[in-house]
Amino acid sequence: MDASRKYWLPCPVVELDAEDLARFQEDGLPLSSELIDLVKNYPLPKLDELFIIPNGNSYEDKRDRFIELLRRMPSGLSLIMFRPAVESDGVKMLSHDWQQRIWDAQLMSDELVHQAFKEQQIAFTNWREIMRRFEGIPVHTNEEDGTVEEGEPADVPIPKRSVVENS
Repeated sequence: MDASRKYWLPCPVVELDAEDLARFQEDGLPLSSELIDLVKNYPLPKLDELFIIPNGNSYEDKRDRFIELLRRMPSGLSLIMFRPAVESDGVKMLSHDWQQRIWDAQLMSDELVHQAFKEQQIAFTNWREIMRRFEGIPVHTNEEDGTVEEGEPADVPIPKRSVVENS
């Protein structure tokens, strides 16, 4: 986090509330007061939630679990972590969960997943756009190619939920 502060580059820090702290405690992962203070005083934008795409017993099971995660996702800024991979002998040798990674990649081109994003009014964003908004620079996202541009925002409603894309 020191480099993040020094170079004004955001890192995925999750806002901690009393429920989060209690959940960590219950899970046997109590957070030190130093870490809590470090997060509390972090000066850059923070995520409201961090999710990991759930594993599944089959592709369909994984997809259904992911869609359910999207349905339960609260409003705010969230990061969904996934580790996509293309099937190869190499990925099979390097990763014990290679099948989950291949399914992660398939999720992003699945029409049912795309439909769930639309139904849940989930918008994609990136750290560049988040930082521009944080710094008060008017931005809008080009609907055709997804690029973020400076200037007055288009006449598009603010999404209920946003998911950070790596870029």
